[in-house]
Amino acid sequence: MKSMINHNKKQGQSLVEIVVAIGVMGLVLTSMVMAVTIGIKTTRVAKERVEARHLIENRLEEARRERDTDPDGFFGLGNRTDPTEQVGTNPVYSLTTSYTEIVPGEQIEIEVEVTWVDGANDYAVSGSTYLSKWEVR
Repeated sequence: MKSMINHNKKQGQSLVEIVVAIGVMGLVLTSMVMAVTIGIKTTRVAKERVEARHLIENRLEEARRERDTDPDGFFGLGNRTDPTEQVGTNPVYSLTTSYTEIVPGEQIEIEVEVTWVDGANDYAVSGSTYLSKWEVR
């Protein structure tokens, strides 16, 4: 009789073991879902930063073309900030371009700042360059 009682206690899983196993599996699955979610968000923000860098490079290239087309007009405007421009739909990027005279009529610093909102977070990327009047007269 004694061996039969011990034998019955070794069979199957107890309810406590099953609840603990389900709890551990739940924690593992929750951790995996959170890791995937964070990875997706990080990838999206990185993509948005790359797009912002492209917008900055395009704006700086436009300024170079403007300088090359009409240097006197370009350098004659002095210090200024262009109106903020909205670009894109999801997210909407805001571009602000500022021009600061370094050497009046000869050299300007151009700074472009791109800002956008993603959920509850605000992001900003900026870039700048110096443009000089390079024409030989």
